Amino acid sequence: MLFLKKINTAFLYVFFLIVTISAAKKEFTVDNQKRHLVFQAGMLGHKPWDPKASFSVQINFNSAVFTKLINIDSNYNLSPGLIKDWQWDNKTKSYLFTLDKRFEFDSFRKIKAVDIEFAFLKSFLSELGEYKRNYFFDIVGVSKLNPKMKFKSGMCSGVKVVGEDKIRVYLNKPNPDFIYTLQDAIPVVAPVEDFKETEPF
Repeated sequence: MLFLKKINTAFLYVFFLIVTISAAKKEFTVDNQKRHLVFQAGMLGHKPWDPKASFSVQINFNSAVFTKLINIDSNYNLSPGLIKDWQWDNKTKSYLFTLDKRFEFDSFRKIKAVDIEFAFLKSFLSELGEYKRNYFFDIVGVSKLNPKMKFKSGMCSGVKVVGEDKIRVYLNKPNPDFIYTLQDAIPVVAPVEDFKETEPF
């Protein structure tokens, strides 16, 4: 019995190790030289940009590929990302976010406040974003959204574009943790016009 217990313990350890470090490798050629891209695949083996991939895999991949709304250091100090400034208004229970105009997509289009508006709402408009909705349930009006609806700027009373580079987000109640969720590479900011169900978010 003790022998079987040792075997089981060893098996679980090896299994955990495989799951933890599970990775995939893809070979491609750049300037006639072979290169390798190694990425975390997780237990299920889904590519990290696949919406079916585990949450931890997506977070790690998105953090490496996409610019975050807000950055955080090892001491939990926040610093600008796509959002260069944020102000809390206790009277209206809202954040006013100002974008850094220097950022643009790979299409060379400047990032606008409407792209951020869409990033806050898209998990409520897609079947694929179910577990990510928990990040933004504090936003006023999101409970009225559902995957059958198509995005339209101004559709949610809690997320308002107030300028090309400014957006105001209203919360149901003050939540100091809300601002910290924006450093988690959730949501992924992508051009509204390019959004498809299969894209990461």
